[in-house]
Order: sequence, then C-alpha cells, then structure tokens
Amino acid sequence: MIAFLRIFIYASCFGLVVATIYGLVTHEPTGILLLGFLGFGLSFATGYIYLTERNSKLGSDHPEMQISDVAGERLGATTTETPWPPVFSLGGGLVLFGVVFHPELLIIGLGLIGIASYGFITESSH
Repeated sequence: MIAFLRIFIYASCFGLVVATIYGLVTHEPTGILLLGFLGFGLSFATGYIYLTERNSKLGSDHPEMQISDVAGERLGATTTETPWPPVFSLGGGLVLFGVVFHPELLIIGLGLIGIASYGFITESSH
C-alpha cells in the first residue's frame, strides 16, 4: 500500500503544480479547473485509501519480506464473473456520446450507470 500511496501522492502533486503553472501562464479557467480536479481528486482518493487501509498488513509494505513469505495470502474479495463492468462502461460511453451528439443518449447512459451501480451494490453486499 505504501507504493500505491506514493504514486497517488506524486500524481496529485503533479496535477496541482501543473494547474498552478497553467493558471499563471494562460489564465484560462477550464484548464485550471480540470487540472485542479485531477490534483484534488487524487488527494481525496489518497486520503480515503490511507484512512481505510492504514491497519492492513500487506507484504509489499515490509521490504525485508520475501515473495515466498506472502505467497497465497488473501488480498481481498473480488468478483470475477459479474456482468456490471461492461454495463457501466457502456453507460459511460453513452453519456459521453450524449454530451457531444444527442441528449437522449445521455439519459440512456445515466440510466445504465444507475442500473450498473445498483447491481454492483447488491452484488457486493452478499
């Protein structure tokens, strides 16, 4: 988890530094907003992961451990046979096409994202 957090912290700092430089050079609000969201979004994700996983004992957090010491360790529950990621992706694609081309696609895409989110939630609660 330490390496994961380090990568997210560096990416977050990059987004915030680039947003600051971009704002000073161009004074264009859209780019500043999007780059700022990149930095703050990754900061939020980093803080959330740190708070939820700070007590985890992953083998990669201990440099003295060998790969054979943690072989077979359960890292978490994953569902490999779920239909919801393709539905979620299709909904996201339709939302993007709806923004660009036609509002009806946006509504259909939001509906698919809602259905997929509900499916993810109900599947994860079991």
